[in-house]
Amino acid sequence: MLATFADGAYITHGMFVLLVVPSTILALVGFYRSTPSLWHLHNISILIMAVGRVLTGRCPLVELEETLRTSAGDPMPYTGSYVNHLVSTLSGISLPGGTMLFVSSAIGVLSLAAILIHRPYPRVMNPVAIQPAVG
Repeated sequence: MLATFADGAYITHGMFVLLVVPSTILALVGFYRSTPSLWHLHNISILIMAVGRVLTGRCPLVELEETLRTSAGDPMPYTGSYVNHLVSTLSGISLPGGTMLFVSSAIGVLSLAAILIHRPYPRVMNPVAIQPAVG
């Protein structure tokens, strides 16, 4: 059962990796202003990634998958970075050390920039004209 959840974490990680760059680009161009639920989903996902990297030095999905696989008695299908494993498996290229830290930091900074650029502006209330007292 835990191995199935670990496989789910592996697949979820793959989907996150495939979607995070396009999602960050959409955030930067302001696409999410019209879809606030996706805007919140993007920002929460990036926040979880950033906090996990700061606290553990690794992606929280790698931590989750490793914990589930260890509890199930299964070995991890890769060591180190999930993205490095994915790139290496698909292309045979091994990414240099520190690449994922740089990429995840860049995604975090660009997402923060999108928040600052496209933050909702406070509504301007129409001031009520004060009528001069007659009399």
